[in-house]
Amino acid sequence: KDLADWEQRLAVVDQAAELDLLKRSEVSAKLFDVRERYQLFLTQLKADFPDYFNIKYDLEPITVEDTQAFLKEAKNDLLLEYFVGKKELYLFSITSDSFNVLRREINDSLRSEIKAFREAITNGNKLDFIQYGHHLYQVLLENIFQRTSPKKVLIIPDGHLHSLPFDALLSANSDSSAGYNELPYVLKNQEISYGYSATLARQILDRPVGSAMRAYAGFAPTFLPTFVNNSGNRTEGIDSGRGAPQTYLPFTQIEVKKVASLFEQNESWLNSLYSMIFDRRVVSFFEKDATESVVKKSDLADFQHLHFSTHGILNEDEPKLSGLVFSRGQSSREDGVLYQGEIYGLELNA
Repeated sequence: KDLADWEQRLAVVDQAAELDLLKRSEVSAKLFDVRERYQLFLTQLKADFPDYFNIKYDLEPITVEDTQAFLKEAKNDLLLEYFVGKKELYLFSITSDSFNVLRREINDSLRSEIKAFREAITNGNKLDFIQYGHHLYQVLLENIFQRTSPKKVLIIPDGHLHSLPFDALLSANSDSSAGYNELPYVLKNQEISYGYSATLARQILDRPVGSAMRAYAGFAPTFLPTFVNNSGNRTEGIDSGRGAPQTYLPFTQIEVKKVASLFEQNESWLNSLYSMIFDRRVVSFFEKDATESVVKKSDLADFQHLHFSTHGILNEDEPKLSGLVFSRGQSSREDGVLYQGEIYGLELNA
């Protein structure tokens, strides 16, 4: 946790408009000290608890055969892993009984198309959304989907593919007069999940299930607007205490309420009794109650399922400054962003 905190502080210093060399030197020295202590800790851990060290820190990549067995156990139909080179894209496709490698020639247009597709989502440009959404589907998914007809797919991206929402790609070209709800999204036919590697996905599946007693916690800041910005027909809200505009998310509250109601409908009489005697098993936080402070103080380890319906920040230059955005109370010391390092430090059983 200390290591992630000091790495984040250094990233903030480096991102400042004017570089403070003295402060950078101080933070770098502290980070060096923390890293040294961390390495000493790992050395001692390996000596005292070699089995635990091998499981947590010394991962050996799993084989194709192990991956196929993992897919059966996880009830996934297909694993797709990408490698993006300078001029070629490699796609490794694994099912329970097949393994294929596809190669496609690419150029800089792939990255620019991904950027244009994401901007079309942000700006509400339907023509660009349809054009790039379908072409990216043809490049990245169409061939293998036609061969395998999968329903559950685990995608392991590479490089700038990490910023692409594969679920939102379009499996067919469409007329721009169609409503957004009528478009042929991938998510209408495939259940997409994401991972960093097949080995880590296997490790997550093998991870012991914690003893979480509460069912669900949902967070929907919504960023209720205090003013309307009509530029580009986009509504933006100023969250008190942060001062930075965040696009208003009016339907996230509906989403969290709907998901919470599904959990409540499936509660047994015994679980309902637990909620009456101890803590509510299904809880939701909305608007200004959905703060970063609440997330950190909510005993998230007690919950089996966590749902964050909010904005995400992607910082490709300084990934440590990527995170999830929450409301920020006026009296809060938090900045309203749960950064990557802070997420790693959370105790979870979900």
